[in-house]
Amino acid sequence: MLEPGEAENWRDVLLRASEAAQRRRYTGEALSIAWSDGEPHVVLSDVHRDRDNLTVSFPDRFSVRLGAEDGDIVHEEEGWLAPLPAVNHDDAEKAVAALEEKYEVAVTGEDRLLDRPSTRLEVRQRADGSLRERLWVDEDTGLLLRRESFEGAGRRLRLIAYLSLDLRPGAAVRAGGRAARDGGTERLDRRSQAISPVDPDALSALRQAGWTVPATLPGSYEPVGMYAVDGSHSQPLQVVYGDGLYTVSIFQQRGRPDWDSLPEGAEPAKRLGWHAYEWPGAVPQRLVWEASGTTFSLVGDAPPEEFFAIAESLPNPQGGSLADRLRRGLSRLWDWVSQ
Repeated sequence: MLEPGEAENWRDVLLRASEAAQRRRYTGEALSIAWSDGEPHVVLSDVHRDRDNLTVSFPDRFSVRLGAEDGDIVHEEEGWLAPLPAVNHDDAEKAVAALEEKYEVAVTGEDRLLDRPSTRLEVRQRADGSLRERLWVDEDTGLLLRRESFEGAGRRLRLIAYLSLDLRPGAAVRAGGRAARDGGTERLDRRSQAISPVDPDALSALRQAGWTVPATLPGSYEPVGMYAVDGSHSQPLQVVYGDGLYTVSIFQQRGRPDWDSLPEGAEPAKRLGWHAYEWPGAVPQRLVWEASGTTFSLVGDAPPEEFFAIAESLPNPQGGSLADRLRRGLSRLWDWVSQ
């Protein structure tokens, strides 16, 4: 057994977990619990990872297919299509370096999960020592088996853990897992869409054209990627920010949202001082609001206090008008990235 502070270097553990998440084939049943206002929101899912795709099936609800095709990832949920950037595991070392600036990480021991030896790590806020994450990484495969997230004075925020794991998935699972066998899940196919990364050198031009692209966000979140999407499909611009541990994405789209067509579970975001909606217990968290004719969507796994502080730092209905500048910028964005 490992003693606290001993064993494998935590950086090596995280880098190995990053590589395993991309390359290892497996199938499993996962439990997710998110606490909102003290109430647990429980979801069971089937997870299948093959050479090119990660498929997460939610029985009787929907499927999420994450693929590496064309260097992008598509997340499709109940009619909402949100482009997500592919995880670039070549940048894993950069993420670890960013993590060290804000957090302290340590290997704190060894446990057995699913009857497999696993390395336990703790991630604490460097500023005050508060616990943020506990992670369990399988010693043999490098797969992340369990993740617990905390906020404030050790209050549990989220838990994601595998209830079962098969490292040699069979044909029945490849066909879609338990949900597909039971016939309870409507599988959503990948849609054709145009998505392109935006050169970081275009940051100043985007700002001049009226886009909201902060140089940094509350909580020391720095931009790690920008993506333009064909406006006929979804949000024309996505900017991804990260602090090495968590990420948030800001989506911007010209036009006002159809509040009546929001996915099930939307509730007014009472913590904000303007008209906005949230989905309590959703993982990742999401907020939607409109400011001066532009729809903003914030999606991410940052702790709630940071997540809402980020939302409050962005344009909102109480701020000044961006409509004219955004109208000009929207017409030019796709031209910039299509040349």
